Amino acid sequence: MVSQRIQQMQSSPIRYLNKISETVQAKGVTVYHVNIGQPDIETPAILMDEIRNMEVSVLAYSPSSGLARTKDAFSAYYRSRGYAVDPEHVYMTNAGSEAILFALLAAADSGDSILVPEPFYTNYRSLAEVAGVHIKPVTTSLADNFRLPPYEELARMVDSRVKAVLFSNPGNPTGKVYDSEDMEKLRRLSEEFGIYLIADEVYSEIYYEGVSFVSALDLDDVSDHVIMVDSISKRYSACGARIGCIVSRSKTIIEHIEKLGQMRLCPPTIEQVGAAALSRLPREYYASIRERYERRRDVVCEGLRVIPGIAFHIPEGAFYTLIELPVENAKKFCEFLIGEFSFDDETVLLAPAEGFYMTPGLGVREVRMAFVLEEDKLRRTIELLGKGLQEYTRLHQNEIINMPPMPLDLVIEQSTYNWV
Repeated sequence: MVSQRIQQMQSSPIRYLNKISETVQAKGVTVYHVNIGQPDIETPAILMDEIRNMEVSVLAYSPSSGLARTKDAFSAYYRSRGYAVDPEHVYMTNAGSEAILFALLAAADSGDSILVPEPFYTNYRSLAEVAGVHIKPVTTSLADNFRLPPYEELARMVDSRVKAVLFSNPGNPTGKVYDSEDMEKLRRLSEEFGIYLIADEVYSEIYYEGVSFVSALDLDDVSDHVIMVDSISKRYSACGARIGCIVSRSKTIIEHIEKLGQMRLCPPTIEQVGAAALSRLPREYYASIRERYERRRDVVCEGLRVIPGIAFHIPEGAFYTLIELPVENAKKFCEFLIGEFSFDDETVLLAPAEGFYMTPGLGVREVRMAFVLEEDKLRRTIELLGKGLQEYTRLHQNEIINMPPMPLDLVIEQSTYNWV
């Protein structure tokens, strides 16, 4: 019998339909993958060039905390953004996931709790389970633009077992960027109760016009309780490199995380060399990717507005939006889209959002869409979503909630559908 721990862990609600997608694609159907945050923007050539130019006779372990050149480079990058981060404040990890796990293990004991605004990145749940830490969800809603509750409500949730708040900013899956008021609530929690702020800021360079991003590294008066988690996966479109880091000005945190780092020996040496080169990119690079994602966001929002019966969040950052559908069960709809429906041999793969919530019953009618494709592909994705919803409505009338008539530009003849 396998362990209770592994039995209780959930499978990824983001990846669980991938096998069906592979089967469908093998039959010649084009699938638009907007279920996963895999950008199609080119990885900066400087990363691969640096790796190709490596001259080593032995590919050795790096120090557990990371190569000095990589830590220096990350320090220089954060300083270019105005944050007082020295190399000794940076601890290199195997991507952001390991950084989050290390942060949880350092901040909380088995049986302790953390506050996590929901909906949240699904892997937080799995990582917390591995660490033996309980998630106390802080429910936010699309109707309230995913703002944090009033401070007094947050403070009432803190008991003697709550050791940290884990949050993503900009948000995955919401696209929410916490403003100065929300960040002040988190700062006050840390100051009043002495709890850690574990800030997942892997999307911190992706926020849109009119939005001000406030990093946890800006909260100087609670800096000893800030553990910032970062990764090169998203802003550099380098998901496969698996390079991340923890940034903390707490000497105690870094010293104790070293024990965890030594346990797994070191982060990957080759990818660290490539990642170090990224600090040489000009600030214009980040402005350019921000503009590209903002155009994609606008394409998605313009397209979603013409589909009746749905509600969605206009993202302020990252490259996701949550969409509430006029169906009783969004998971069933996602399975229908990828497993039964296609139009002109094309279909869409979305992520059901129920798995992004801890509170039972929430997110059942929602999906997450990642706008990580070219603009024309996103237009086609939205078109297919509308047509798929129309066909699902025809087949499952009893599962449709307040569904108004489809606009004429989405009405199609039944004979044009292909069933897979």
